[in-house]
Amino acid sequence: MQELSARYLDAILATDKAAAGRITDAALTAGLAPLEIYEAVFTPALYAVGERWAANQITVTAEHIATALTEAEMTRLLPHLLSPERTGRLALVASVAGEQHRVGARMVADCFEALGWDAHFTGADTAIDRLLSDVSGLRPDLVALSLTLSMNLSQLQRSVEVLAAVARDTPVVVGGQGLRGMDLGGLSVHPNLRVVADLRQLSALISQITPYPGTPLPASGPLAEPQTPPAWAPFLAEIAALPTVGLGVADAFEAAGPALIADVNSQLEARLDRDALVGTAGLETMRTNHTHHHRFMSGWLRQGTPSGLMGTLAWVIAAYTTHGFALTYWAHEIDAWLAAIDRRLTPAEAAALRPVYRWMLQAMPRIAELPA
Repeated sequence: MQELSARYLDAILATDKAAAGRITDAALTAGLAPLEIYEAVFTPALYAVGERWAANQITVTAEHIATALTEAEMTRLLPHLLSPERTGRLALVASVAGEQHRVGARMVADCFEALGWDAHFTGADTAIDRLLSDVSGLRPDLVALSLTLSMNLSQLQRSVEVLAAVARDTPVVVGGQGLRGMDLGGLSVHPNLRVVADLRQLSALISQITPYPGTPLPASGPLAEPQTPPAWAPFLAEIAALPTVGLGVADAFEAAGPALIADVNSQLEARLDRDALVGTAGLETMRTNHTHHHRFMSGWLRQGTPSGLMGTLAWVIAAYTTHGFALTYWAHEIDAWLAAIDRRLTPAEAAALRPVYRWMLQAMPRIAELPA
C-alpha cells in the first residue's frame, strides 16, 4: 500500500488525472475497500503534499490541484462505497469555522455513508450559526467535527460548548490532525463526546452504535501525545514552566484579534527593511501569518500543551523560511505582538501574556537552529 500511495502522490503532483484513476482502480482490484484506499493511499499522499508545500517544493496551486484530484477520485469511489443497507440514521459532518480544509471531513462523511448512515456534509469553514441551524433543522443523530489546523482549536471548542448547551443529548465526534499535541480537556464540557484518531477508529465507533437515537457513545479520551524529538526537551520544559494566563485573558486576546492583527501588520509594513524580512513571500503572506498566529494562540492559550506550541513554532519557522522569510523576521514579529498587546489590552491582560511572548522572542532563534 505504501507503493500505491507513493505512485498516487506522483500522479497528483504531475496533475495526471488518468494515472490517479488507474492507481485507484488498481487498489480496488487488489481488494482494498474504498475506506482503506482513503486511509492507506489518499491520506499519506495528501500529507506528503502538505509537507512539500511547507518545504517550498511545490506551489499552493499545485497543492490545491492535488486536493481537487483526490476529491474527484473519492467521487468515483462512491458507487463502491455506499452501503445498500441503510440504518435510517443521520450524521451532520462539518469542518469547524475558519478551517479551510475539507477533504478530511468529507472522508468522515463517506465513512458514515459506507456504514449505512446518511451524512449531511456542510463543507469547509462551517460557521457556528450555520452549525446550529443545521442541528436544529435536521435533528441529526450525531455531529462530527473536523479540525485540520490546530490554530482553529478555539473554534472547535466554541462549537462543542454551543452544542453542549443546545443539543446536549446529541452525540459529538471530533477528529483531525489539528488535535495532535493539544490539551482536549476543555471538550469534556459536552457529556457525550468522543475523539477519534483516524477512519479506522471512526468505523469501529460507528459500528458500536445501536440503531436507536440517543445511545451514548463510548467514553472519550484525549489523543495520545505524539513522540517529540529529543532536541525539543529543554524547550518543552521552559514552556511547561510558563505561568498560565487564565481563560479571561485568553478570551480578551481572542476578542481583540482584529485590532491586534491590524496593529502588528501596521508595525511591520512600516519597517524600511520589510521587503528584506519577507523576501519573495510578499506582504500578503506576512499578513496571513499574523492572522494564523492570532488564531492559533487564541486556542493554545486556553488549552494548549508544550508540544503543541513547540511543534507549531518549529513548523512555522521552517515553512515560512523556505518560502522566503528572513530568520530575523521572527524577532521583529514577536516584538510587534508585544507592542500591540500593550496598546490593545488592559495592563493586567498584557502582563499575563508578556511571559509567553517574551519566551517566544528568545526561543525562536534557537528553534530555527534545530536540525530539520
